Amino acid sequence: MVSLKTLGILTLLLAASAAASAAPVASNISACVNSSTGAVRIVPSVVQCVAGETGTSWAVVGPVGATGPAGATGATGANGAQGPAGATGATGSTGATGPAGPQGPAGTTGSSAGQLWSANILLPATVPSEIAAPPIGTSTPDSGTQNNLSVFLPVPQACSLSNLSVAVAGAQGTSRFTAAVGLSTLTEMAGGGAGEGENCEIVANAGNPVTCTAATPIPIPAGYYFSIFLFNFTNPSDFANARVTVSFTCQ
Repeated sequence: MVSLKTLGILTLLLAASAAASAAPVASNISACVNSSTGAVRIVPSVVQCVAGETGTSWAVVGPVGATGPAGATGATGANGAQGPAGATGATGSTGATGPAGPQGPAGTTGSSAGQLWSANILLPATVPSEIAAPPIGTSTPDSGTQNNLSVFLPVPQACSLSNLSVAVAGAQGTSRFTAAVGLSTLTEMAGGGAGEGENCEIVANAGNPVTCTAATPIPIPAGYYFSIFLFNFTNPSDFANARVTVSFTCQ
């Protein structure tokens, strides 16, 4: 059984604890213990103990104990779930221009562009059996002879004549004629003669545009002259006021 003396001590301790929670905490607790009954009386200081009591005190907080040994390392925890992707960062500033690269090797020499000759000829109302015209530009020939020196133009350099293309608009009926590139030297021009380069035959188609072409290359030496020669008309009146365009290359 708990003695009355012990109960008294416990009661005093509980009262002291309640008082400590209500008042500022002191570093020590002082008490007076009745020498006969063992009753404990909490006092601010042991100097307040009276005859028949013994003063005593104890610390509110005991001394700090020694540091215990470190515990064992715990097991590694599981990996956490992957977090959401972060927002896209701002675009960085443009970097500095790099140095110029080394010069590349020289390319191969391209082929010569060659010469393009093109003529536009308006035939007269009365078409002769032969017509000569300049190989460049627009003309309205009124003479059918090749000894007209005004129709010849010099070839700038030696080349290969090819790609003759002739087109006729406004021809009636179904008759035909031959279109050719005339070739002459100065001697031939003075004698009223001329040779023929590429040629093709035009066949009229009752008012519809018609064409002819030739593409066999013919070497042309330097010092020659070009002209356009229209001849072998089977019915010249079919081509009255017709428009003839001629083009060819010399490369």
